[in-house]
Amino acid sequence: MKTLALAIVIAGTFQAFYGVPQALSGSDTSWILGMPNSRIATGGFVYKNHFGNFLAPCLCIGIGLLIASLTIVGVLGLLGLLIMRHKSRSLTVLLASLLVIDLMIVSSCFGLEKVKTQLEETALTQETRDEVVQYGQELIRQHPLAGTGNGTFYSSYQSVNGPDVTGYYDFAHNDYLQFALEFGLPMTLLLGVLVLWSLWHALVALRTRRNSLLQGMGFAAAMAILAELIMLLTDFHLQAPATTV
Repeated sequence: MKTLALAIVIAGTFQAFYGVPQALSGSDTSWILGMPNSRIATGGFVYKNHFGNFLAPCLCIGIGLLIASLTIVGVLGLLGLLIMRHKSRSLTVLLASLLVIDLMIVSSCFGLEKVKTQLEETALTQETRDEVVQYGQELIRQHPLAGTGNGTFYSSYQSVNGPDVTGYYDFAHNDYLQFALEFGLPMTLLLGVLVLWSLWHALVALRTRRNSLLQGMGFAAAMAILAELIMLLTDFHLQAPATTV
C-alpha cells in the first residue's frame, strides 16, 4: 500500500514539475507531444481541468503519507482531528500549517482580493453548463432505466438541446448527469453506493485503526473522495482514464 501511494505521489510530482515550467516557457507547442501550449498549465493532459483534477488525489495521498509518517485540508482536516482517537500534537501542527501555507500561497501568487473578485463576478448568466443540466434531465426522463448507452452523450444530447446553448458539448461537464443519462438511474445509484461505501470505510479507518499507515490512507481516501464528489458537479473528470483509475 505504501509503495502504491508513493508511486501516485511521484506521478503527481512529475506532472506538476513538467506542467508548470512548460506553461511558463513561452513555447508555442508542448515539449513532448507537440500540442498547442499556452500559459495555462496542462501537464501531460490535453484539458487543463483534467490536469488539475489529477493532481488533487495525488496531493491527498501525499498528505496521507505525511500523516502516516507523523505516527498517528480544510474541513476534512478539522473533521479528522475530531474523530481520530489516536492523534498526536504533530498531526495538529501539520494540518494547521497546511492551512496557513495554502493561504500564503493563494495570497502571494494570486491575491486574496483577486480571488474574491473573481468569485463575485462569476454568474450563471455567463455559464451554459446549468442549462445543459436542465436539458439533459429530459433525456433521463425519456430513458430512466437503461439510459442512452455508454459514450452516447455527444450525440443523444443534441436532440434536447435548447437555443440558449450555442456551444458544442461533447461531454456534460457534470458527471452525475452524464452517468445517469448514459447508464440509467439504477446503475448510477449503484455506483454512488459503492463510492459512499468506500468513503464510510475510509472514515472508519481514520477513527478506529491504530496502524499509522492505515490511518493516513483512510484520511487520504476520504479527502480524495470528497474532493471528487464536489468537482464532478462542474466537469467530466471520470471520463478521463487517468483520474478514473
